[in-house]
Amino acid sequence: MSLPNALEPRLLYADRMTIRANLLSAALLMLPFAADLSAQSEGERAEIIHARDWFRWIGEDPKLESFEGRAVLLHFFVCKEPKNSNWLGVMRHHREFGGKGLQVLAITPDDAAAVATLLEEFPLPFPVGAGSPMNSKWDMGEYGQVLIDAKGEVFYRAGASNAVWDGKIVKVIRNAERLGARAHLRLTPEEGQPKKLKKAVELLRGGELAKADAALQKLMESSKEGERAAASSLREALEAHVDQVMAGVRRELERGEVLFARAVLEELTLDLKKHTLGEDARSLLAELEANSAHAEEVEAAETLEGIVDAFFRRGWEKNKERWERLIESHPATRAADVARRFWLPRPW
Repeated sequence: MSLPNALEPRLLYADRMTIRANLLSAALLMLPFAADLSAQSEGERAEIIHARDWFRWIGEDPKLESFEGRAVLLHFFVCKEPKNSNWLGVMRHHREFGGKGLQVLAITPDDAAAVATLLEEFPLPFPVGAGSPMNSKWDMGEYGQVLIDAKGEVFYRAGASNAVWDGKIVKVIRNAERLGARAHLRLTPEEGQPKKLKKAVELLRGGELAKADAALQKLMESSKEGERAAASSLREALEAHVDQVMAGVRRELERGEVLFARAVLEELTLDLKKHTLGEDARSLLAELEANSAHAEEVEAAETLEGIVDAFFRRGWEKNKERWERLIESHPATRAADVARRFWLPRPW
């Protein structure tokens, strides 16, 4: 859907963060960790998650520290043969266990253009990382899966796209956190912060941004110059992070991912309620609430979600007419387009 002109993303810190992220991505791809980082075996601590570009993700780029306390399923694939990627199985894992502490990340060495083309046909509901060297670093070839537990250790790995079954996932999510949209508010500060900043760092890592800001504001009045400087630097990083989250929300709205974008926007608005850092979020949410086209997109997307849930319980045939009614009722929406291109043509 198209957003009103007033909803164009602000540049400010978000641009700076994007530039930094791009420079970091380029640097990581040039570093010799391909030779130094051996494929992590079961029982070892997982070392790195990296991709040049991320789709269907909001916030700081995914990294293991961001998922502390959650289980992670890494799904390695290439775009050339989608049928070999077991997308339906991975989508079911996401729907069944995503709200119970599992984070699915799909990873490919293919570039962003190839992934964008793939996502036009396959509406994957989880983050997809493009331009990643991880397939080879993890000794996965073209296809494979790695299950990482809430402690950040490799629980299970296999060189196939349908290797992880429910029993394995159930084991790793037993003590996993259920963060929901708050996971996208998390900010992971650099190591080596002064001890006095411990509380603020913990709050940032937990996605509690308003509380973190209050803690940082107090520390910025400290009598110790080092603590003041560190707190000021983190406060600037927090401002940049909020702008980055908002830029991600707008990007996903433009892509038609209205339920995902709204969930993060509403979580950010709730966290920064009456806070100056939340002014942009409150303004955008108010404009969306008054936008009839957006309201129809949300209604259609919620309807599609219900049909897909029913599909995984009852199958394609018993939901065929429901997809057809969705297309008839909301023909111009992204949900209708997804039903037309992905669900209806495939009598699974």
